[in-house]
Amino acid sequence: MVRPGVRLVPPPGKQTAKLLFGFLAAGGAIAAVFFILRRQREKRFLREGPRRAPKKPHKVLFGKVEGENRGPRMDALMDPPIELEDPLFWLRDDSRNNPEVLNLIKEENRFTEARTRHSKPFQQKIYADLLRHMKQTDAQVPYLWGEHYYYSRTVEGKSYGYICRRCGSMDAPEEIVLDLNALAKGQKYLDVGEWSPAPPAHALLAYSVDTTGYETYEIRFKSLSEGIRKGWEMRKLTANVACNDLIPGTSGSFVWGNDSSTIYYEKLDASHRPYQLWRHAMGTPTSEDVLLFTEDDERLWMGLDKTDSGRFLVLSLSGKQQNETWVLDLENAEGPIEHSARQLRLVEKRAENVRYSVEHHGEYLYIITNNFKGRECLNSMLVRAPVITPSSAHWEEVFAYDPAEQLKHLTCFRDAIVIHGRAQGYAQFWIYHPPITPCRSRSGKNSDEGTATLKKETHRKVPITHPESVYCVHSGQNRTYESNCFRYEYSSLVTPRRTIDYNLLTGAKTILKQVEVPYYDASRFGCERLEAPSAAPDRRGIPLSIVYKKSVLPEGVSRPAAPLPVFLTAYGSYGACNDPSFDSNRLALLERGVVYVIAHIRGGGEMGRPWYEKEGKFLAKKNTFLDFVGSAEHLVSQGLTAPDRLAISGGSAGGLLITACLNMRGAQLFKAAICDVPFCDVLCTMSDATIPLTVVEWEEWGNPNESAFHDYIHSYCPITNIRPQQYPAILVLGGLHDPRVAYWEPLKYVKKLRENLTADSGQLLLKIDMSSGHFSASDRYKYLREKAFNYAFVLEQLLIFE
Repeated sequence: MVRPGVRLVPPPGKQTAKLLFGFLAAGGAIAAVFFILRRQREKRFLREGPRRAPKKPHKVLFGKVEGENRGPRMDALMDPPIELEDPLFWLRDDSRNNPEVLNLIKEENRFTEARTRHSKPFQQKIYADLLRHMKQTDAQVPYLWGEHYYYSRTVEGKSYGYICRRCGSMDAPEEIVLDLNALAKGQKYLDVGEWSPAPPAHALLAYSVDTTGYETYEIRFKSLSEGIRKGWEMRKLTANVACNDLIPGTSGSFVWGNDSSTIYYEKLDASHRPYQLWRHAMGTPTSEDVLLFTEDDERLWMGLDKTDSGRFLVLSLSGKQQNETWVLDLENAEGPIEHSARQLRLVEKRAENVRYSVEHHGEYLYIITNNFKGRECLNSMLVRAPVITPSSAHWEEVFAYDPAEQLKHLTCFRDAIVIHGRAQGYAQFWIYHPPITPCRSRSGKNSDEGTATLKKETHRKVPITHPESVYCVHSGQNRTYESNCFRYEYSSLVTPRRTIDYNLLTGAKTILKQVEVPYYDASRFGCERLEAPSAAPDRRGIPLSIVYKKSVLPEGVSRPAAPLPVFLTAYGSYGACNDPSFDSNRLALLERGVVYVIAHIRGGGEMGRPWYEKEGKFLAKKNTFLDFVGSAEHLVSQGLTAPDRLAISGGSAGGLLITACLNMRGAQLFKAAICDVPFCDVLCTMSDATIPLTVVEWEEWGNPNESAFHDYIHSYCPITNIRPQQYPAILVLGGLHDPRVAYWEPLKYVKKLRENLTADSGQLLLKIDMSSGHFSASDRYKYLREKAFNYAFVLEQLLIFE
C-alpha cells in the first residue's frame, strides 16, 4: 500500500531501462531520418548524375609560340598561331593533388559504384567463372641461363608470382630469386620492369621496381645465396654493399657489363622519355655515376639491350620514322676500370625514313633495315656488315627483299639465326644457318667447337610451320647462345599456350607444356578468319578473327540462325599486332553465347609495314576508324549480330578508335562500349610538348601545330567532335597515375559527353583507378575483379544476366 502524498519511484533498474528506451527511440528516429535523407540524396544523385565540371576560360594555342617546342619543322608551323577554347583544360593536374579535381573523380567513381551496385552478385559470378578457368598454382617451363634453371611460379591465394631458380639441374634445391608478394607488401601497385642476374656467376641480381604505375623505376640489387655459398665473385663485392646500391629515377631498363662490377641504365627527361645512358660501378654512390650519352632529339626514344652473344651492349635511339644504333664492345672487360675504357661506336648515322636494328653473330653484325643502298624496302630485309666496319657502306645483302614477308628482329644462336617477322597476316619464324665463323658466347669464350661438322644451308631461310590456320606465335626464353633449340610460345583462339622447343639442326619440335585451363574443353569452341570490307572509299578487305561456342553457331559464322551478341575489339595503331592468341578470360563471354571478334584494322601491323605506315597513320588515320565501322557493319549485314546486340571495346590508342567511332555512328550501330584509358584528347595533347610522349607521337599522328595535320586531327579528335546525339551505354576507364594517357583525358571526355547525351542515350560511367597507371591492376585477383566488372557492364547491355 502506498502512503498518500508519496510519489511512486520505480526501482533503479527499471528507471534506467525506461530512460534508455526513450533515448533509443529518439536516437532511432533521428537515425531513421538520416537514413531517409541519405536515400533521397542517393536517388537524386543517381537521377541527376555527377556535377558538371565548372567551365574556366583557357585558350590552347596551335602553331608557332616563342620559347616553346612546337615541332622541328619551323617553316611548317602556323604563324600566327590559332586558338581553341578549352574550358575543361583546368582538369589537368600534373601533381595529381588538386582537391577540386580529385573530388570530381571521386564523385564519378561513387556514381559508377552506385549505378552498378545492383550487379554485384552478377560480377561475383563472373569473377568466379574467371577464377575457375585459372590454374592458380602453376609454374613456367624452366630455362637454362648460365648454370641455373630459372622459372616463375604462382601459388593459389597469392596476388603475385615468384621468380625462382635451381643450380645445375631441376633436382637441386629451389632458390627464390624474387618474391613479388614480399615486394608488394604495403603497396597498392607493383611492377617489376626488368630483372637480371649479373654475369658470369649469377651471384648478384638487379631488378627495377615501380610502385605507383607512373613507370618511373628504381633499380635495386640483391645478393643471391647460391653465389654467396659458392663464393664465385662475391669476394669482390660483399653482400652488404650489393644490397645497399640503389638507383632511383630510371626507365626501368638496364644492362649488366661483362661482370658484376658495372651496370648501365637509362634516365628519364622531364617528358618521361628515356634520354640518357649512365654507367654505375657497384659499391659506389650514384653521384659518381658516369654519363655516357645524351639524346637531345625529343622524337627519339632510347633503348638499351645486349646482343644474344653477350658481347655487345646495344644503344638504340628509335623514332617512328628513323633510328640510330651504337654498340659498346664488352668482350673480356673485367672490373670498373676496364669497363670505363670501353667506348660507344656508331653503326650508322640516323637519316629520315631509315630504320634498322642490330644483332651480333660471329664476326658480323646482322642488320634488319628498310633501306638498302638507297632502295626502300618497306617490309625490311636482312643485311650484314663486319663488326669492325659496321656502317652502311659495308652492308651486304643476305636475302633479296621480298615485299610479301616482313622481317622484324632476330634471335641469334651459335649455329643459327632465327628471323622473326610476318607473312600472310600472321607472325612467322624462319631459320637461317649463316656461314661458319668463330662466335663468342655470353661467357666471352670461343664457341666454334664442333660447328665444322654441321650441315649449313647458306643464304636460305626455312619457315617453322604451325598446326592451325588461325594462330599466334612469339619468342620464348632463349638465354643460352650455345643451345641447339629455339624456344617459342604457340597458341590460337581455341588452343591454350604451348611452350615448344624447335631443334635448329633437325627441325624437330618438342611440346614442353600446354597451359592447363581448368574446366575447358577446346572441342566445344570454334574459330575462323573472315574478311570484311572497310567503310573507307577503297573498301579494303579487313581480316577478322572470330571465336565462338559451337552450340551457338553449329554451321559456322557464315550461317547464323539469328543475330547473336557480339563483342568486337581492335587496336589499330603504332604498327602493333592484335594477334589471335588464347585468353582464358574470354571464356566468361563465350560460355554465355557471346561471339568474340578481333578486327585487324589498318594502323596495326598484322598485314605488314604498309598496313601501318602507308594506310593507317598520319593523313590516312581515318582508315583505322572506317575499317572498324566497316567490320561492324559487315557483321550486321551478314546476320551474325544486330546493332542492339553489338558491344565494342578498345584500350589506349584502341580507346581513341572506340571514342572516334562512337562519334561517327553512336547508338545506330553499337549497343555498348568499353573505352579503356582512351587517348581521346588528341588535338590538345599533341600540341603540348610538355606532356609525356607528345613529341615522340608527332611521328605517329602528325603535329597539330602544322596546318595540314591540325585540320585533319581536328576532324576526328573524339573530344573535339562530340555532338548531341544518341550514344550507346559507355564505360570509360582510366588510371590516376597513367603517364601515357593522363587521367584528365577520360575525365574531360566524360564531362563533355555527359552534356551532349540525348534523352534516349545509354548510361555513361567513368571509373578511375586511384592506385594504378596505364596497365590496370598489378594484383592478379584485383585484375580479374576489374575484368568481371567490365564484362558485367557489357553483358547487361546485351540482356545477358546470368
